[in-house]
Amino acid sequence: GDPSAPLTLDGNNHLAGSGVQVAAGTGSTTLSNLSIRNTGGHGINVTSGTLNIGAGVVVTGAGVAATARDGLLVSGGVANIVVPAGQAQTSFNNNTLHGIEVSGLGSINVTGVLGAPVPSNNGTVIVANNTTAGLRINQNVGAANLATSSISGLVAWANRNHGARILGGSHVKVRGSVFGSNLVD
Repeated sequence: GDPSAPLTLDGNNHLAGSGVQVAAGTGSTTLSNLSIRNTGGHGINVTSGTLNIGAGVVVTGAGVAATARDGLLVSGGVANIVVPAGQAQTSFNNNTLHGIEVSGLGSINVTGVLGAPVPSNNGTVIVANNTTAGLRINQNVGAANLATSSISGLVAWANRNHGARILGGSHVKVRGSVFGSNLVD
């Protein structure tokens, strides 16, 4: 996609699978200026390799109640989300499970910029209005060489349960982020 003409992947009212799959053999993949909506599977599913997400990526409406899905699921490999100030917002909103979930041997690095006023739902990387949690990290407990996830400048706002849910054994560092107006913060 291009900032003036973003690409849209439409899941045809939840009949399609995942919008983007990053798996063994794909190496490093970069996404920007892309809208993924109404998928039957996870909006973006990373099982290995590296996914770099830049500005203007919007994932919304993944899954339906009977088959809840994440906006972004990273179960292996790593996802890097980097959106500097002045760039188009990247968001994971209104998904039937989590906005972003990290599980298994996956890891994530988020570098965003909070918007004014703080706290608010303004910023360059947003997870909002997701059913279970904006961000969930549940890495394999005791796994060898488990990568540390780093979260900086994330805004988790108005999720219908947790803003962030980090389970025991996960390796994660959270700094300079906002978790507000969630049912459970």
